[in-house]
Amino acid sequence: MQMKTFFLIVFVFLHLLSYCQNGTVSSVQITNHAEKRKIYLYVYKHKLPVDSAIIDKDSMVCLSFQQHSPIYSLGLEKKPSVFYFFKDPGHPVYVNIGIDEKITVHNSRLNMLWSESKTYQDSAVNALIKLRGTVDSTFIEAKNSYEKWAYHRLVMLMEVDTFVAVRFLNFHLNKLERLIFANPLYMDSIHLMMQRFPIGSHPLLTEEMFGKIEGLSSLAKGSSFYHFTLLDVNNDTISTKQFSGKTLLVDFWASWCKPCREKNQELKKYYDRIRSKNIEILGVSLDDNLEPWKSALEKDKLPWVQGKLQSEQKKTVQQKYNAYAIPLALLFSEDGKLLEINPSLESLIK
Repeated sequence: MQMKTFFLIVFVFLHLLSYCQNGTVSSVQITNHAEKRKIYLYVYKHKLPVDSAIIDKDSMVCLSFQQHSPIYSLGLEKKPSVFYFFKDPGHPVYVNIGIDEKITVHNSRLNMLWSESKTYQDSAVNALIKLRGTVDSTFIEAKNSYEKWAYHRLVMLMEVDTFVAVRFLNFHLNKLERLIFANPLYMDSIHLMMQRFPIGSHPLLTEEMFGKIEGLSSLAKGSSFYHFTLLDVNNDTISTKQFSGKTLLVDFWASWCKPCREKNQELKKYYDRIRSKNIEILGVSLDDNLEPWKSALEKDKLPWVQGKLQSEQKKTVQQKYNAYAIPLALLFSEDGKLLEINPSLESLIK
């Protein structure tokens, strides 16, 4: 009897495995070592699941569908964003849910490439964030090394699968926004690479993504000043056009940013020497609330012109100048061309 039961289990397993490998039906084989649950399978960006199953602990199910997509997600109780993974065309993919709830994917080259890329990307960017505030040359060298790797990785992924490449690019852009500025050598190359993909031609190619690419690639030395308006503490309008014809240091900061305020105190010490070089300074606050900004100005007593971006303009200006990570200082020439990003005090007073 035990032998018959054993052969029955083997038969069912092989039958299920054979079904999951059926070339006419795309499939995802899921092995669950955690608690019993209902699992839903979603095609990326689809609201309704393409298949679902109740899976016991230490058991296996096969979810199938006719529509092919390189990227899918597993959901629990109709929550589709629990876990995303990539699937090679024409091959089943095996998903394992461990007893510790950790999910791993097997038999997918695309998912392996994505996982390797994302793991290195996270590690490199976390290391860069720790380097910020140290010697500038050390940070810039490490950042350029990361951007070089990311660019060549993107080129390689584009040759393999557009879905994986564009998702990697989206994560890369989000990471760059945290690193203050992008190297124009690599960012402009990415900009040109993506020109062949119209907005909407791919589920991941959104207008927001192209906006980020354009914003990050616009900070090359020699790029033109983008004019905007601010409000001062008296609610009067300040236009950047009033600085036309002058060398201008645009200082992005906020009351809650401790490094910004420390940097402003250094600028304050050398303000007279900076002015003697015919350089004007414009402080641009990214504060959302008025009172903390006013309080910081009253305490810090900064002698140069200060203004706060209004909510309707803040997003546009941040995108134009990649002003997401602060402090950020941009030095523009008399004719409105970008001279330097985060210039040192020494370069401002020499």
